Amino acid sequence: MKNDLIAAIATAPGQAGIAVVRISGDNALDVLQKIFSHSGDYETHKLYYGTIKNEGNIIDYAMVAFMKAPHTYTGDDTIEVFCHGGYAVSRSVLSTVLEKGCRMAKAGEFTKRAFLNGRLDLSQAEAVSELIAANAQRAADVALNALSGRIKKQIDNMREKLLDFLAKIEVCIDYPEDDVEQQTAKMLLPEIQIMINDLETLLQTAHRGRIYKEGLTVAIAGRPNVGKSSLLNAIMGESRAIVTTTPGTTRDTLEAHVDINGLEVMLIDTAGIRKSDETIEKMGIERAENVIARADIVLLVIDNNTGITQEDIKVFQKLADKPYIVVINKMDIGSPIQQKSLDVQLGAGETIYVSALNHTNIVALENMIFDFVGENKLSNTQAVLSNVRHIEAVKNANMSLDEALTTLNNAMPIDLAVTDIKNAWHSLGEVTGDTVDEDIVERIFSKFCVGK
Repeated sequence: MKNDLIAAIATAPGQAGIAVVRISGDNALDVLQKIFSHSGDYETHKLYYGTIKNEGNIIDYAMVAFMKAPHTYTGDDTIEVFCHGGYAVSRSVLSTVLEKGCRMAKAGEFTKRAFLNGRLDLSQAEAVSELIAANAQRAADVALNALSGRIKKQIDNMREKLLDFLAKIEVCIDYPEDDVEQQTAKMLLPEIQIMINDLETLLQTAHRGRIYKEGLTVAIAGRPNVGKSSLLNAIMGESRAIVTTTPGTTRDTLEAHVDINGLEVMLIDTAGIRKSDETIEKMGIERAENVIARADIVLLVIDNNTGITQEDIKVFQKLADKPYIVVINKMDIGSPIQQKSLDVQLGAGETIYVSALNHTNIVALENMIFDFVGENKLSNTQAVLSNVRHIEAVKNANMSLDEALTTLNNAMPIDLAVTDIKNAWHSLGEVTGDTVDEDIVERIFSKFCVGK
């Protein structure tokens, strides 16, 4: 089934200017010649204009492109029909294609063929899906980093070095009389340590990569009536939360997504945290505490007009070791709370004075939130990890090499390190798909959209 003809609509359903029907597989050109009005030869990677017909009836006026293997996305002969984007038209074109010898493509089957034909490794194939799913520019940047092949290049280089390590150990096993085992172990120790360092450097990119990919969760916390909902509205630039002067107005969490410098941020406005005997309010406070526990960062909002209260201190104590920014709201009212007082009562965390009502310093607060991630730009050369599967595979490889290093450092027989080095080689191969199980491959591509 690897090269049989498959077809699907590659664009999203609904009304649009253009829809794309994609065909791929052996003899794809035969299908095109049955439905398209062009009667001459087809040159690869050129567009042709004409009519799509079925049994002599015109379905649409369209542009088509024929792309000859192997220089195609899938690695097989591929045809793309650019028809009008109405639901009825695109479905009619697809139905006609299916009648002429194609079958409906499965989810992710085009990209799976690209992987099986060596056009993409598995990390690049997964990046295709992640690029499609990206809701903000930073998530797209991480996906493009993987799609460019940076992860593949670094992993392939490491796996080649591991094979070289194994070859050197094999010499010791085959020719023990030459007494080269000690010299080989001494030579391998620094080389394995360098690779461990490289893997740890790669793993250090995972925190930023995951946040770029999945976004940042920011909890807005504080006692009642300090302006949490007003702050949410100010960052959003619209009225999402109900704002009143009555304490305890917010009884449940309110989530809102905002783009900050290309990073997707989920802001969660929480109920004011205070002692309460009212059942519904107590449930809201419990939810607020749960949100704080799972947030990446907390905005602890303080009312500048009333100053720091015991309730503020109690809320601060619930943050534990959670990263936080102290947001002094209502800076337009009263004298500013002194920094010394903040340091003594709320720790030496980052602080900013804002007015949610007047939108003063809101952009500066957004920049502080974004700076939590770290460096603003991805390196043009460094691979960045963001996929959980990749991160776990690299961690496993790192642990295996640590075991091999321990074996060599303890002057144990050198052949005992072979298993650990092979395990590291296998773990890294899971990232690119060279050693991954078939069921994992199936699971990965089943999550793709049909048509990609």
